[in-house]
Amino acid sequence: MSKQDFLGLIGEGTNRWLGMDASYGAKHAWLVRHHGKPERCADCGIQGKDTGSIRKVWNIQWANISGKYFRDISDYRPLCISCHRKYDAKDRCKQGHLRSKENTSFRRIDGQRFCKLCNRRYQRNYEIRKKNGKTS
Repeated sequence: MSKQDFLGLIGEGTNRWLGMDASYGAKHAWLVRHHGKPERCADCGIQGKDTGSIRKVWNIQWANISGKYFRDISDYRPLCISCHRKYDAKDRCKQGHLRSKENTSFRRIDGQRFCKLCNRRYQRNYEIRKKNGKTS
């Protein structure tokens, strides 16, 4: 039991508990606090270890399955960073928008698929920069 648990500062019984409204980071912190760091990637099987020379990063992550971020271990699976990126790329863009027929399009020039929401945001920001004379 941590000192915060002992003092009653965290958990469902506090007035600060947000439940499903908690942030992405708070839910992942909850997951690591209650279930620990994952030991092995569920796809490729590599063993977990600290990586990075400056900032140590655990190379196995909890990947969300449903996209709803429930506080339930069955809604997550342990994946290495490489497998996690491949898993997320199947149904989501880099910004996390769902790839659906309505939200995905293909470039005429090279056939690459792209997220319409991200493209719209990029175009809007480009027009603002252009208006302010800050395009290069």
